[in-house]
Amino acid sequence: MNALLLTALLVCAPPTAEDVERWIEAGRLAEAADAIDRLDPRVRDRLRGALLLAQGDAPAATRAFERALESTPDDARLLLHASHAALLADRPDEALAFAQRAEIDAVAKPLLVARALRRLDRAGEAFEALSARRDRAEPRVLIEFADVAMALGLAHHARSAAESLVQAGPDRAQALALFHVFEGDRAALGLLEAAAHRFPDDAEIWAHLGIAYGSAGAHHVAAHLFERATQLGGDYAFEAADQYRVTAEYEAALRWNARVTEAARRDTQRIEILFDRRSYARVVALAEVLSDEALATPVMRYRLAYAHFSLGANDRAARLARGLDGTPYASAARSLLEAMGRRAEP
Repeated sequence: MNALLLTALLVCAPPTAEDVERWIEAGRLAEAADAIDRLDPRVRDRLRGALLLAQGDAPAATRAFERALESTPDDARLLLHASHAALLADRPDEALAFAQRAEIDAVAKPLLVARALRRLDRAGEAFEALSARRDRAEPRVLIEFADVAMALGLAHHARSAAESLVQAGPDRAQALALFHVFEGDRAALGLLEAAAHRFPDDAEIWAHLGIAYGSAGAHHVAAHLFERATQLGGDYAFEAADQYRVTAEYEAALRWNARVTEAARRDTQRIEILFDRRSYARVVALAEVLSDEALATPVMRYRLAYAHFSLGANDRAARLARGLDGTPYASAARSLLEAMGRRAEP
């Protein structure tokens, strides 16, 4: 066959279902949408469901998968796709039914079953469903199991699953998931640190470890972790300064505050640090050069009022305090006015 003719035939060849699947996976959604109606009717609804899911329309995707299942009701993978779409469409009862119908030994099934059960407030059943799969040490199952266990208050079981994952070596996404699961759990700091050490040059991972230590009240350690994250190329100077402020290490807090790149955040945080250090004259001086927007929040206006009061500028302090009526700082402002012998109204 003539090479030119062969090329022309290939160019004009109709798209296949496999072509459309590849386009959806690659994000070429317009091409996929244009091609679906030219495909065999038996595959259209399945692919249309996948396309709608990629476009973010989970309810419509669920309906498309349901239509596809009318002709192939026992297609296990199609049932799992329908379950996933139903979960995203906030239809957990249908998601559970689809997943349970799927006769398939795939990790997606217990994950979908567990997530649907949790959405139906049946976390205990989700725990049991995942327990049956834990012997496979599949990372996604271990993470889901740990999350369910933490929700049920079974922290020991959660940490045991996470330790298995850390020993096996989580990938980056799995490590980040662990920080979410164990947020605020001081007893899990060791395993989170072990997970972080697998990514010694990852600024985001080390920042998450800083958040974990800060949430557990270990603010000095958290400050150093945010320093490390910043030195690795992340933008966490604000967080480092804030942790030093909490521990009353004000010079370190001011040093890191100076490295905050966003001017508004840097200026308001600087006032917070100076206020906590009781450097009221510097608070007032800094406020003079800041925009009204930077001082618009009730907490900033209260701090400025208190700073003026501490310096004996009671008229200015009173005006600021009276402006806090109807805010969360109204009670504190009234106390300040009483301390100055002033009334709430001018």
